[in-house]
Amino acid sequence: MISKQLKKPYFWKLFRRFCLGASVVIVLLQTSCAPTKCVMCDLDNHTIYNVELKDGAMGAGEKTKYLSYFPPVRIEKNNQKVELHVIDCEGKEPYLITDKNEMKQFILDNEKVIMADSVTINRITMSSDADMYPQSDTQKLGNLGMCTRQRNGFKVELRGMLGFRSFQSSPFSVLLGDTPIDKDIFGFGPQGTMITPGLEIGLLVPIFKIDGKHRFHLGIMSGFWPVEGGQFIPIAAHARFTFNDITSPIWGKCNAFYFFGDFGTAYNVKGDSDMFRYNKKFNSGFWDVGAGVDLWKSRKMDLSIDAGYRVTSLVLPLTNKCVLDDAGYKEVLPASFNPYDKRVASQIFIRVGITF
Repeated sequence: MISKQLKKPYFWKLFRRFCLGASVVIVLLQTSCAPTKCVMCDLDNHTIYNVELKDGAMGAGEKTKYLSYFPPVRIEKNNQKVELHVIDCEGKEPYLITDKNEMKQFILDNEKVIMADSVTINRITMSSDADMYPQSDTQKLGNLGMCTRQRNGFKVELRGMLGFRSFQSSPFSVLLGDTPIDKDIFGFGPQGTMITPGLEIGLLVPIFKIDGKHRFHLGIMSGFWPVEGGQFIPIAAHARFTFNDITSPIWGKCNAFYFFGDFGTAYNVKGDSDMFRYNKKFNSGFWDVGAGVDLWKSRKMDLSIDAGYRVTSLVLPLTNKCVLDDAGYKEVLPASFNPYDKRVASQIFIRVGITF
């Protein structure tokens, strides 16, 4: 049994921990919005690369040979295709450019993207090497510390969640007249908790994109919430808008910042709400909004951290009532004698997980 009033030192300890977690999220979000880095601007640009293509290569246009002072960048796409990013330097002298902004503009103006495989590439040679053939040479390209993340149009989000409610004590009576029960700091009982756990999954399909790189997704969110004495499965419409969702290795656009929101109901697996008042188990609801960051870890996966504000209206569990039947025998009937049928609560939550 927890005392009705939390000790102030303990409350401030919890509060400081929460503020520290929120600060980490804010720093990560600010990092994701940092100015775009020109990855190739600082590379040595005195080595000559000759990229020879076969006739009909996709993206080649009328040219079948490119001269570049920058190493071609090989990027594997999720659809099993490969892109070769080449900076076309024929007739130009980028090694004479000293201003960084001018170098960025040069690379932007002369970047070519070619579908690269053994069919389209004849060979790639360097001024310091003998002939190198596509199969061996292109496999070595792209190891320049650049972003190799290739985000799918269809997203899968897996999250672990902690929600922080009010830390004020609020005694709860299962039946009127009973001894009040204080909220737990962390737990699963009907008296409520100050910190709530959960597991969540999101499935998202792309709806539209903006400026060729920002993308809006819409789908469903579900999971498992053991809270309020029940076992809830949330089912909600899940929307997400992601900045820099379509990455560019040349420009270092690897991490992605996003906003999200949910609106839906919650299915009580235990099914112990008052059937006289609720005809179905879908008798709870919630909504939330939040923001987060995807930190790329591999070509197919991000480490995702986000935070948000959520309001839930979760049905409370049944209690029992003893009554006399027609013959005078006592009978136990399930009925909701809680002071309120539902507990409406708001919380600030933090989630950590992965996105594919």
